[in-house]
Amino acid sequence: MAACGWLSAGTSTYLFVLHALPYGVGLVAVFLLTTLPDIPGDKESGKITFGVRYGQKLTTYWAVVFELAAVLFAFYLKDYIILIPALAALPLFLIAAIRQRMEDVLRTIKFTVLFASLAVCVKYPVYFLVILINFYFSKWYYRKRFDLEYPKFAA
Repeated sequence: MAACGWLSAGTSTYLFVLHALPYGVGLVAVFLLTTLPDIPGDKESGKITFGVRYGQKLTTYWAVVFELAAVLFAFYLKDYIILIPALAALPLFLIAAIRQRMEDVLRTIKFTVLFASLAVCVKYPVYFLVILINFYFSKWYYRKRFDLEYPKFAA
């Protein structure tokens, strides 16, 4: 669906795919990490996710590869909207891969999403207001409904 506007402007499909690459591989990097906290439950229920099949170590290594690819594609394309957050998140991916601690994995997921969201605010400043409202409404809702401190940046 996103390609419709791109293609209606007369741009080739090849260019659309090329410019989508840093976003796609960056998304894969985060997705791989999201499979790790769920390994115990996934194993118990018989789900074979990337994290279950290949384990934490290999999954974090592949996440670094995909995040690095996102940085390189974004740099090549001079797409600073994805380059800056991907570059900022890369050290977190490396730390998670080196230390192999779940809190590092969780921190990487949370901050990568935050960095990407804040980068969008450069192009659409009103989005920052949407992020703030969503964050504080969610905090209130989870505290009221479930007596949980969520969302939070601590791992």
